[in-house]
Amino acid sequence: MIRSWRVVEADLRREYGLDAHAVRALTTREFGVCISGLSPDALFREAWRRTPRAVVNPGEIAAITGIPAT
Repeated sequence: MIRSWRVVEADLRREYGLDAHAVRALTTREFGVCISGLSPDALFREAWRRTPRAVVNPGEIAAITGIPAT
């Protein structure tokens, strides 16, 4: 998320009217609610999809690949 902070800030401003000061005042829960409530057109959603993730849990790997964990 930090790599995409400009996109996050732009989305929060566009969708909720929150400037940097208002974002800083949000609780962790409020911030999470705002992020999860972003519209399908939000730039952050696409940036998040393109962000590589390290997955080491066999169950997660199985869920992503569709190959059962052994």
